[in-house]
Amino acid sequence: AAIYWGSVGPTQRWHDKYGDAGSATPLDPAIYAKYKDSGAFVVRGGSLGFNTLVFTILTLFAFFMFGVRRYWCGCEIGGPRNTARLSAGLFFSLWVTYILLSALQVYHPDSFIAV
Repeated sequence: AAIYWGSVGPTQRWHDKYGDAGSATPLDPAIYAKYKDSGAFVVRGGSLGFNTLVFTILTLFAFFMFGVRRYWCGCEIGGPRNTARLSAGLFFSLWVTYILLSALQVYHPDSFIAV
């Protein structure tokens, strides 16, 4: 994409999309001024900070649970069947929690913190 913008330059569609405050997704005026003659491949950061925070918290909790399993069962994975199933359910619920929080943050951004 960077090669495309370097060779073609900005199109009218690019200016309409990122140009002024009245456009659909305006760029910061300083950034627009910098790239208005050459164009640029635009990728919005969006909810990256929030998703990274949620992922980090859930990962730390998962590592904590691996430590608890090692202390309690003597192993990180496997072990007694009921404990293994309970742990699998817990780790699955962590994954579902991440997916739900990420989706809710995208569809209702005003209800979540901005990181």
